Amino acid sequence: MAAPPRILLEIQAAHHLLAALQGLVPGIPELSPQLVFYRAAIAANQALHQDLGLSAACARCAASTLGSCCFPGGENYYDSWLLLVNLLLGVELPHAPRFRENVSFGF
Repeated sequence: MAAPPRILLEIQAAHHLLAALQGLVPGIPELSPQLVFYRAAIAANQALHQDLGLSAACARCAASTLGSCCFPGGENYYDSWLLLVNLLLGVELPHAPRFRENVSFGF
């Protein structure tokens, strides 16, 4: 049986990190405001992408041969720490590839 894709191991590691942090997060008072700030920065970035037409450009590229951020192996750019930040922001991470050819994430 083949080993699981690297991204699934990274997702599992991120969940373990989150579980280890669960009891510590209330003891880190500056973490919650930083997550709120980061979430607002992400929203502002997404709004800027819309305003500049980058979202439409990404959609056109995604429909092309390789796609934009959604290509086989693209998920390997993510490590457990970045995935942990996503978990802290409330993002639900996949437990199996979502798309053909083992592409786990689509943007």
